[in-house]
Amino acid sequence: MMVVKSCELFFQFSNSKYGSYVTCTKYQRNLVKFITFLSLILLIFLFECHHIDAYLQQKDETTLDSCQRCKLLVKSFKKGLKHTARGKHEGGDAHWEENKLNNYADSEIRLTEIQENLCNDVKSGKDQCHSFAEHYESEIEDWFLKNRKQERKDHLEEGSTLYEYLCNQISQACCPDGHFGADCQPCHGYPNNVCYNRGYCSGNGTRKGQGNCICHIGFDGEFCEKCSSNYLAIGIIEMNYEEKIQNIPEQCIRCDQSCASSCHSLGPQGCHVCRTGYFRDNDKGCIDIDECNVSDVELNPCKFQTYCMNTQGSYKCYPCHESCEGCTGHGSNSCIKCSSGYKRSVINNDCIRNDQYSIGQLWKRYVKYIRYVFYLIAMIIIFIVASRNNILLAACFSLITSIIITFIEKPDLLYDYL
Repeated sequence: MMVVKSCELFFQFSNSKYGSYVTCTKYQRNLVKFITFLSLILLIFLFECHHIDAYLQQKDETTLDSCQRCKLLVKSFKKGLKHTARGKHEGGDAHWEENKLNNYADSEIRLTEIQENLCNDVKSGKDQCHSFAEHYESEIEDWFLKNRKQERKDHLEEGSTLYEYLCNQISQACCPDGHFGADCQPCHGYPNNVCYNRGYCSGNGTRKGQGNCICHIGFDGEFCEKCSSNYLAIGIIEMNYEEKIQNIPEQCIRCDQSCASSCHSLGPQGCHVCRTGYFRDNDKGCIDIDECNVSDVELNPCKFQTYCMNTQGSYKCYPCHESCEGCTGHGSNSCIKCSSGYKRSVINNDCIRNDQYSIGQLWKRYVKYIRYVFYLIAMIIIFIVASRNNILLAACFSLITSIIITFIEKPDLLYDYL
């Protein structure tokens, strides 16, 4: 009854300019029902998308430590300083304009403008940034109104002292660069040669970590003073490390891919031991073994209906073309024998289809068309059910149909659920 009334009101409104009253036909009522059904589905979709998006945002926001929160806050505050900075006015009373500009630069008005947008530019960890800002609001205000003036006297970039003041001194959430741990101890080799400049200090700049050296790729040792086992040291340089002169490799270059571990020179000739999948040649060094180059079929590493493709140090097996019963390579022209339903072409030796098809081949060929017919029938049923005012039943049928279509198009999902 409600749908009929809605229909009559809709068509009466749409024809009001003609002053006529239209009685709804069965087609018009069905049209209104269908539009109502589509609107319901759209509302459900938008509602679910909103909740999924909110869930993903909440999931992406990981818990940050105090140092990370402080860094986010400082970065956002410096952006605020940049956005509220004003250049010098030209013309007129330059001295009066400059005094006016300096008054604004150090004013609470500017501070308020910055604080209103503080942390709003943060994508991940915005709430944690706001919480940290609220906790140290008075300290930030003291720095802005008092300590910051020293920056101009020392000709420093505006905001450059905030990190040291807030993160290292006041909150003690972080350590200065080149320091680590609860007491901010200096890293090995600080200040100029931390980890010989071949790695970084664990916990650097934070109140965490042990201060041990995490070496870059190719370097090894307690302080990254030597090359990794599968790298070759090239050249020697002297470096002052904690008031001692140390000899360290100038470069560490990776050994050839054919080497199992270490090498005495570059190239396949320099390997101490060849890697699995290679053999040693007296002149060329470690040479790749072609596992696919075998005359006896029984020695072929790939099973039936696959062919072998050699790679460096190994091999890969790829499926034969559907027209092949055994093959030596890719495509229908590499078949050892043609599959049932195929025959050898007299033109290019390819395996081509016969005029007669097996039931299995017909099914494989037309199964996609059967799916399309099923989708069309499902849409018709949904429309019919919706037109009979069974909105709930139509929605349930739509959901079931969507699940069936998903598993038909992506059967791997079904195996994951089972």
